[in-house]
Amino acid sequence: MAVHFILGGSGRGKSYYLNHIVAARAQEEKDKTFIMLVPEQATMQVQREIVQISSNRGIMNIEVQSFVRLAYRIFGETGTASLPVLDDMGKTMILHKVLLAKEKELPYFGKNVHKKGYVAQIKSFLSEMMQYGIEEEGLDDMIRAAGSKAALKKKLEDMKTAYRGFRDYLEDHYITSEEVLTVLSGVVPQSKLLKDCVICLMDLRDLPRCSTG
Repeated sequence: MAVHFILGGSGRGKSYYLNHIVAARAQEEKDKTFIMLVPEQATMQVQREIVQISSNRGIMNIEVQSFVRLAYRIFGETGTASLPVLDDMGKTMILHKVLLAKEKELPYFGKNVHKKGYVAQIKSFLSEMMQYGIEEEGLDDMIRAAGSKAALKKKLEDMKTAYRGFRDYLEDHYITSEEVLTVLSGVVPQSKLLKDCVICLMDLRDLPRCSTG
């Protein structure tokens, strides 16, 4: 698999250059699929730009996708059973239910769970844990590192209880948006769509790059 990087400072035309390269190659290699991965909010803009610069005003073998949309495309192709994905509101509601059920097990969080915005703060922390792949063992390390800091230790112990309850509630029923790419990584080898295609990553840390599968 060859990887090509397009380097340059911000505003120096990297995306412009990549769009033209992809459009030209797509015309020459009509049997190959080109997948451009962009942030969700940029998909329509990039599609429009590709259509405008394409000689036939079309993108028949070019797909502009976000990571999440590509994930669902691959799930459908590979027959992967995808569980409902929780948005932020759903996570907050489930976490609130879990915290209420475990209120007596939470000496620190239990007395604050009814405060406005408190559950949302805990949800944000748990979301970051899931995003960076931190499991309960990671919290155990934090608890040990807290040492004699009693207040911090209680918070972390409550966070561990809340995290375990939240994950137990989700098991076999839901996945969070942070877990979609983890599930995707497990089924990528089964995908025929991704085999021998050209994948371009755009506007991710302002560094366009292409990979030929």
